[in-house]
Amino acid sequence: MILQKLCEYYERLDNDPEVDDIAKQGYSLQSVSFKVVLEEDGSLFAIEDMREQVGKSRISKKMVLCGNAKPSGTGFNPCFLWDNTRYLLGYKLDDDNPERTLKCFEAFRNRQLETQSLVHDKEYDAVCSFLKNWSPNNASKHEVLLELGTGFGVFQIRGQMHYVHEQPKVVSYYEANCLNSEAESVDGQCLVTGDKGPIARLHEPQIKGLRGAQPAGAGIVSFNLDASKSYGKAQGYNSPVSKTAAFKYSTALNHLIDQSNQRVMVTDTTTTVFWTEKPCAGESLFSSYLNGQSSEDEGEKKSLEAALASMRNGKMPTEDLGDLKTPFYVLGLSPNAARVAVRYWMSNTLGEMLDNLKKHIQDMSLVKQYDKDPDVPMIWQLMYETAREAKEISPVLAGPLVRAILSGGIYPDAMCNAILRRIRVDKNINYIRCSFIKAYLTRKFYRNSNLKELPVALDENREETSYQLGRLFSVLEKAQEDVMPGANATIKDRFFGSASTTPQIVFPRLIKLNQHHMRKMENVGQKIYIEKKIQSIASAIDVFPSFLNLKDQGLFCLGYYHQRKDLFTKRKDAGDK
Repeated sequence: MILQKLCEYYERLDNDPEVDDIAKQGYSLQSVSFKVVLEEDGSLFAIEDMREQVGKSRISKKMVLCGNAKPSGTGFNPCFLWDNTRYLLGYKLDDDNPERTLKCFEAFRNRQLETQSLVHDKEYDAVCSFLKNWSPNNASKHEVLLELGTGFGVFQIRGQMHYVHEQPKVVSYYEANCLNSEAESVDGQCLVTGDKGPIARLHEPQIKGLRGAQPAGAGIVSFNLDASKSYGKAQGYNSPVSKTAAFKYSTALNHLIDQSNQRVMVTDTTTTVFWTEKPCAGESLFSSYLNGQSSEDEGEKKSLEAALASMRNGKMPTEDLGDLKTPFYVLGLSPNAARVAVRYWMSNTLGEMLDNLKKHIQDMSLVKQYDKDPDVPMIWQLMYETAREAKEISPVLAGPLVRAILSGGIYPDAMCNAILRRIRVDKNINYIRCSFIKAYLTRKFYRNSNLKELPVALDENREETSYQLGRLFSVLEKAQEDVMPGANATIKDRFFGSASTTPQIVFPRLIKLNQHHMRKMENVGQKIYIEKKIQSIASAIDVFPSFLNLKDQGLFCLGYYHQRKDLFTKRKDAGDK
């Protein structure tokens, strides 16, 4: 199912005239850092940097080149009219094995020279002439190579706008002689398309760009152990996928990973890609929310902002986002050694995905702690609240969280546990954490039940004891702050963790401590206000529970947050303190 939909997405891209960075079978999209500019007779004119300045970084240029991604290994594997500096020029910065570098250059040179008489092209002849006369010892004289260090390079004739590998005669030769050069070829029925044809032993190109994966790439389908053999069939022959299908799904997936508006890096180890069956603005909406980024197109940007605003108000977005019946796909990936692990896969319609996203935004709605707080926290912001540092975020949380958002299901218990644990450790009861706690409790305990749903702001009439305990703790803390402004540690710093888990042990002590604070309070009006507030909250509490479970701990934090926000909110009526 996954590979089949990726193949269909490749067909969509290949038929889109506005997409110019999709390689055809036998070609691959590579990052090119430099070019070797030659005179017509093959003498060297210059070695030029092709990287583009983007902000403070220099980014390599994406180009479609002959052949697939360069395979790893100890053998020699020169490419056709492109390669890294080691093969192309016999040079490697800080080279620890110059003998191998020289052999790499010889292998590259020999491959090009062997086909010179078959290509019949003047520009190709110039490249061959250059390779015959080039001495790798001259490479260090070119400063651009010292700056580049490594990277792929191509050839170009001075004064020409195209590159040598784009010459019609060169392309004709390559497609006629090099596309099916693999000696070993096994025919069979493809599990993806159902067609009969050559089966891919290794699926090319490799999947690149996943955070945490090997730079050389990884495979999404691979067998290399004896235990994986079936009826004597090993590697790709164990689950037969045609070379055409393997190329299409791999190319489509690499394209998705490379597109910032269709890729979400949920954590350091999980990458999520999404796409629709046909082009529509809805694809960019999910990036706008999940990544916190807006489209560069002004018209699309306004449409997406309007859609998110509608969702915050509980309405479905307009048809401007596309046909709501369009199929929508979500794929979550994680690196696993030299392979790619599928974390989750979802297939739905655009309308259903938008409806579930709207429900998520509504469930997360909470009165802001500060004006600078986001209208709705992004996924990466939620994930960062589960750990002290980004590297400590659990990789198994991202999948269930994205699934819950896009399917409308229950949020993961482990996510709420992680946030409550962080609150007990650092005593930071902030807007993002409480937004998730509210959403988690709403779906887990209050949705589709007779219970009164959780409010966006303070609800003084709620019946849950744990919610009222959180309110009471907030008021007791405020009384201490009024009496002891600037204290090094408040009752929140000392007692919040135990108060939110074992209130029966802590609250009697806090109330006794509050009586001491009230005796010191000099502002009579403020003293009366605090006392009335405590009495009002205490009247809703029959007994201090000995222990609060996960649900009640969440309610405690939510009650504390609501009451704390209310205590510091200015009233419209100046007479209301």
